[in-house]
Amino acid sequence: MSIKTIIFDCDGVLFDSHEANRVYYSTLAQDFGRPPLTEAETDYVHTHTVYESVDHVFREMPQVVEAAHKARVERGYGPFYKLMVPEPGIYPCLERLKKSYNLAVFTNRADTIGGVLETHRMSSYFGQVVSCLDVAKPKPDPEGLFKILEATSSRPQEAVYIGDAPTDSQAAQAAGVRFIAYKTKNLPYQTAYLDSYDRLEKTLEGL
Repeated sequence: MSIKTIIFDCDGVLFDSHEANRVYYSTLAQDFGRPPLTEAETDYVHTHTVYESVDHVFREMPQVVEAAHKARVERGYGPFYKLMVPEPGIYPCLERLKKSYNLAVFTNRADTIGGVLETHRMSSYFGQVVSCLDVAKPKPDPEGLFKILEATSSRPQEAVYIGDAPTDSQAAQAAGVRFIAYKTKNLPYQTAYLDSYDRLEKTLEGL
């Protein structure tokens, strides 16, 4: 069955956001007297919701978690948007794809995804954007993928999800959607591997 809908994760797929997330959460950590994030903690916040991430960063300081959530809301993520680097080749790739496919985003980001896409002039490419605020359960639950399938009148076999984390592949598998692993090998479920957006169309042809 031919593909009609392509769904992208955000962090690590549309953008290299490693540095942005490291600086954002390290700043918050230091505000409450703990050291900057370790590499393992940076990996964690890369794939989890902001609620899970704040809880994880302050897991040994539970008395400040509520205040930390309040502080991150007051600060906002806006100052860190420009630290996010669009993946090489993503803009010309989206220009080509929009002529033939429904394009969507499914991310565990919360209220920051709109600002990220607007700041980087990417929002016009996507007909549907589903964040963790739009679902009862974030990834690895497949609810967000099902919402996009319904909105685009697509069957699972007509969609592909591009992600870079185990939570992405698990959501795709649960939804019955083909999964392209972007720059990450050996994920638990993947239909194909992609390391350059120059080769996405060729990869789609091979599914």
